[in-house]
Amino acid sequence: MNAEDQPRLTSRRTLALLATGLAAYGVACVLTGPIGVTVVDEVHYYTEALAISHRLPLGTAQSYALANGMVPFQGPLCPPGWPAILAPFTRLTWPGPFAAAAVLHALSAMVLAALFWRRGLSPLWGLLLLAQPTLLAFSRSMMAEPLAVFQTTLLLWAAEIESPLLLGLIAGCAPLIKLSQVLAAAPFVAVWLWRHGAKPREVLLVTLGALPGLALMLWFNRTAYGHLLATGYTADYASPSQAFVWLGLGLAQLFFAWPGLPMGVLRARGEEIAGALAVVLYLSFYGYHYQGPNLLATLVVGARIHSSAIVLLLPGYAALLSSLKPKLRELSLAALLLGAIVAPFAVLGAVSRWRSHLDNLREATLANLRDCPVGYSTLALKLLVPIPSEKRLHGPEDLPTLDGDLQRGQCVDLIDPLSEPSTYRQPPVYSDAFAPLLERWPNRDATADGGTRVIWIDPR
Repeated sequence: MNAEDQPRLTSRRTLALLATGLAAYGVACVLTGPIGVTVVDEVHYYTEALAISHRLPLGTAQSYALANGMVPFQGPLCPPGWPAILAPFTRLTWPGPFAAAAVLHALSAMVLAALFWRRGLSPLWGLLLLAQPTLLAFSRSMMAEPLAVFQTTLLLWAAEIESPLLLGLIAGCAPLIKLSQVLAAAPFVAVWLWRHGAKPREVLLVTLGALPGLALMLWFNRTAYGHLLATGYTADYASPSQAFVWLGLGLAQLFFAWPGLPMGVLRARGEEIAGALAVVLYLSFYGYHYQGPNLLATLVVGARIHSSAIVLLLPGYAALLSSLKPKLRELSLAALLLGAIVAPFAVLGAVSRWRSHLDNLREATLANLRDCPVGYSTLALKLLVPIPSEKRLHGPEDLPTLDGDLQRGQCVDLIDPLSEPSTYRQPPVYSDAFAPLLERWPNRDATADGGTRVIWIDPR
């Protein structure tokens, strides 16, 4: 960085504009309620955080059920890093727990802004992270993506200040978050050491730094699962031909994350390219990719599994944009600032409206249900109603046309399978709306279907 450039990059105007973007995000978070649990993964994270908060055993499923009817802890299905951070937030009044992810999202943007400043770029490029639609949407969820993003920005910072011990300490926490973080952190650290011609002392410092996180993960596995290398979740992997398709989808999601984002490799450092490439290549073989009800949902929501790769590509992308002619560079920054102010309200508002739609659909359907067999999934928080399998209940307006079909006896999901489970505007509970049904109809039996506990009710 040139000496004359630093004051300009840290001017009050620049800091004020960065603060404006952060403030817009904060205001949007407050105004875009109601917030509810939408996917079953959030239930896992939340109940595990509750178990940690209440110092209850993690090794036994159904180890507790709170007095208010909270969904019982289903056993440790997630790495402990995010639940441990979320734990103190579970004591806040609902929807207070969602503040954990929002705080991490804002901190990630600030770390990235500081990184750009050290590299002689405008800190305003930190808004690239703050306003990215996928990261924005998941910053108001209970998913682990915001923590993964935060750890990735810390990896970039530790590499920037050339601290092997700190780099190892941060990288060692990767398995506490999710597997894809290991795939981002390990190649990142290895290439960083190689690029710097690391001496034995630096390798030793990285190794020592990584030991606490790795030891904690092994201890958690031993405590929760009874095995040091056990895991709570496994997935099928794609064939080579399927992996090629997933690779194309992943690249499309990255190009859509910000226009031409993968072009950032032209200005990225070796460790950033290595980490992003490892994530994208691994996920091309990973057995689960979200495909939403439309192309936009697939590109935006589905890109969450590439969150770490998105962050690792941002420094090179910002450097590439900064190399544009001055007028184009200033225009890009102005457009980014405008986007950072508008995007939180647009994206978070859309997420909120969709969640409210699902919640209203559930309530309307409950109000119109007849005395017929129903099933209730306590884990996935879905109501199952007997309607013909070839039909779907998309909204309250569909109820009259299905009125005669409710006696058919075929149970299918209330919400279309391409949509998320219905949303609750309070912690995951046995909703009061189900109480009359459960009291009126005795429990016939309980079965396990793919890990989901389903209670079937017999109206007789």
